[in-house]
Amino acid sequence: MKHWLDIISEYGSPRTQIESDDGWLLEREDWPEDFQFFLSVMNGCNFEDEPSLNIRIPIPWNDRPYFDDQISCVYGQSPHSDDSSRGWLQSTDVSMPSNTVAIANFESSSLAVLSMRDHDFGAMYYWDWYHDYPWRGDFFKRRLKPVYKEFEDQLDEIFSVGDSHPQHAALNEAANDAMLVRLADSFESFISMIQIGHEE
Repeated sequence: MKHWLDIISEYGSPRTQIESDDGWLLEREDWPEDFQFFLSVMNGCNFEDEPSLNIRIPIPWNDRPYFDDQISCVYGQSPHSDDSSRGWLQSTDVSMPSNTVAIANFESSSLAVLSMRDHDFGAMYYWDWYHDYPWRGDFFKRRLKPVYKEFEDQLDEIFSVGDSHPQHAALNEAANDAMLVRLADSFESFISMIQIGHEE
């Protein structure tokens, strides 16, 4: 098995326009150690189309309990601190839990998400661009079911009142968390999941 840094150095090329529309990160000093090391070595990278670099996603597809998604890039960070100019990553923040950051993109437009939360600091998740599409079946509905169960006594009222309801933020946070599918305990482990040239 290749070391995760070997995968990046062999198949990745530096991103030369980190302030482009396809995403970049705001600079911060509290990244997990392995991701901070990646940023110091290569501040973001694009991956080659050939050979395909796939990561196995534990979401059912057809008759299998998984599918493979091709990783396209890992974002670099910009020294600018203006959050309003962060490109399209800004629009995904509303559907991800607080203190999680999209740090990589897949060919499907899905995102790899890094947790900055205390309870799972450094863990990597998959945010599925197609979570609302019919071919995902009941997978995400099942993940949301316990969330709605927790709030069932107030659910209709929360939906009716909207974001001014005192429980709306808590419901939204819990639902967004349920939509993240855990991939790895760390960025290092996430990169090590890459299957080179393997696709089914």
